[in-house]
Amino acid sequence: MPDVVYDRITSRATEAKNLTTKQKLMQLPHLKYFNPSFFNKWQVYQMLVTDPQLKRYLPETKDLTPENFKGMLQKYNTLFVKPSNGSLGKGIIKVTRNSGGAVSFVIYGKGKVKNYAENAEEFFKKTTRIRGDKPYIVQQGLNLALYKGATFDLRIIYQKNKEGNWQLGKKFVRVAPRGSSISNLSSGGRVEISKRVLKYLFHNKERIENKNEEIKEFCLRVAKILEEKNNAIYGELGMDIGIDKQGALWLIEVNSKPRKTTETEFSTAVMRRTFLRPLEFASYLAGFPVK
Repeated sequence: MPDVVYDRITSRATEAKNLTTKQKLMQLPHLKYFNPSFFNKWQVYQMLVTDPQLKRYLPETKDLTPENFKGMLQKYNTLFVKPSNGSLGKGIIKVTRNSGGAVSFVIYGKGKVKNYAENAEEFFKKTTRIRGDKPYIVQQGLNLALYKGATFDLRIIYQKNKEGNWQLGKKFVRVAPRGSSISNLSSGGRVEISKRVLKYLFHNKERIENKNEEIKEFCLRVAKILEEKNNAIYGELGMDIGIDKQGALWLIEVNSKPRKTTETEFSTAVMRRTFLRPLEFASYLAGFPVK
């Protein structure tokens, strides 16, 4: 049997089918198993929000109930309703408050479906089919900065190296298609170089350096808290970070199975390193030195 297993199961359905095998491997006393499962958005929020350093980076989030939805709608003009166990931007609903308690909403999936509801009760009725029996969260909408008129987020591939220390493996920007609030590449988003976007937003070299430093410290704190609270080993994480119009950072999502194949014209070597680093970390866990 191996010394180390890196869990690269690619879907929650496959994970459920292989649960017994995974549990048997994790119970072997000598074996180290890293990135053991997908994250649940609601559980991640509950773990991170208790940390005073991280609270200001987190959009307010609640589990989706009619009562919570109404309360959040009174506080914020825009909300995002998301599947707790979702990925690739599927099943996300953007809700905008209109006058008199009515809402407009857009359902993202294989396209965009626009709709309207007179009140919260009608919204729940109209979204029953898309939500099914899946758990959902409702999240504060953010007044995010735009890059040349388009919504974007910063994707960080955060990895452990051959010494077992966290480092920033890769950083790029995902720009949403015009008129969309979803920047996932699977939903039509495109890749942009982060340096270019940060220069567009902050202009000043010192401000850009300070923001990059803040991103590093913030990512390290998120990774440490998640490992500690989950009592698990992680070798890499994907973090989606929003930047609002005042330049503040917001954690939109953390992914335990990040896609690493995204390339820009400058990043072939960087991409190769992101695939190599988990192997080096695995060697470190197994006790083999990496040259």
